[in-house]
Amino acid sequence: MQLDSFTLLVAGCAFLVMLGAVFLLVWARHRDTPELLWWGLPLMLGGVGLAAYMKPDWQTDYLAIMLGNAARLFALGCLWQGVRVFQHRKPAMIRLIGICLIWVAFCSVPVFVGSMGSRVTVASLLTATFAGLSAWELWRDREEALASRLPTLLTFSSFALVNII
Repeated sequence: MQLDSFTLLVAGCAFLVMLGAVFLLVWARHRDTPELLWWGLPLMLGGVGLAAYMKPDWQTDYLAIMLGNAARLFALGCLWQGVRVFQHRKPAMIRLIGICLIWVAFCSVPVFVGSMGSRVTVASLLTATFAGLSAWELWRDREEALASRLPTLLTFSSFALVNII
């Protein structure tokens, strides 16, 4: 039995939305932990953003390409913001929105939208940027003992590296 990509996409979207809902439910019980909100909403947004690829012929649909990836990039950027909040720093929303607007600007160029390779390259580099920024935020405060710091740092770093390669 083979699984098709549509089935995997639906399962992935559902998983992200449910995981985000868990974070939001825990945040609702522990309002003094805002990073849970910063991590729950983007997981849900990422799942909804991936749903843009469920349409037939999404590869040529301008709105699915632009909005789906913009939502996915914004969700990843919110994970970075959650790490900043966790590290007791203010969110850097202007930088987050600026990086997402870079994607939208690229999507205004017809040659770019028509080239799957270019889209994958730019989206991967922007994804790697957010993962790398998240890793950097964790690395900056490495003096503070936190059992999950190294595994989380390695996860963000490897995600950034995979997106670059």
